[in-house]
Amino acid sequence: MIDRESLKIAVPFAAAIGLALTGAALMRWRPSALDMPEPNASPRLPDFRDGKDIIQQVREGAAALSPHNLTDTLGRSLIVSGGLLLIIRAIDGLNKGANK
Repeated sequence: MIDRESLKIAVPFAAAIGLALTGAALMRWRPSALDMPEPNASPRLPDFRDGKDIIQQVREGAAALSPHNLTDTLGRSLIVSGGLLLIIRAIDGLNKGANK
């Protein structure tokens, strides 16, 4: 039977590894449903008195700033978060061992 102290130590490491593996899987999988639309090349200058042109310009600006595929961004964030959690917990474990 696993005692509570061992569980308190193991769960953050398991969560960190899970985060990193989930991020790696997302970056490899890349579902097309999460592809962001490309900005359209506008053949004419926008007329900002027209509400449709304002909405179209907002859409174009958002499309230009967004990543190509959201899974890259989410995957990278999960990998970094998992790696940092592993590092922090390992340092905490070393500090506890040194303080005893």
